[in-house]
Amino acid sequence: MAKARKPQGKLRRLYDAHENLEKNVAQFFSSWSDEDSDVSGLVCVLEETRNEVEQVAEEYRESASAFPNGGGIADALEEKADMVESWASALDDAANGIEEWREESALFDPEDVERREGESDEDYAARVEEAREEAVREAREEWREEVRRLAEDALGEYPL
Repeated sequence: MAKARKPQGKLRRLYDAHENLEKNVAQFFSSWSDEDSDVSGLVCVLEETRNEVEQVAEEYRESASAFPNGGGIADALEEKADMVESWASALDDAANGIEEWREESALFDPEDVERREGESDEDYAARVEEAREEAVREAREEWREEVRRLAEDALGEYPL
């Protein structure tokens, strides 16, 4: 059975960048506990990959410009550059879209918690605090899902 050849040159760099990004994203999420708020490692990995991908796109454009009369090869190289830049743009969108967790982002208004008839001030205050904590938990889970979605969408834009 013939051994499959791995891509070379620019394609190999894109393949390696995607493989490395997949690995690093998987590692990030596998070690990301419910209490973690630091997403800087994930953002860095996305930015580093974007930089590598942008560099490859630029090299495709430079290669295309080596054919002053254009033609099929130049057009194919420009098409590859566009395709690669599209992925770089998705990586950039993800890196810029991921924000640190801020508890203040939880939408909660204590006045939405109605006081029950005959309820003591302490019991009412405890229910307000429970409602606030639940709102924070829900907002945090939504934030975590958004971080995951952004990273997975960027990975999914890999053009090869």
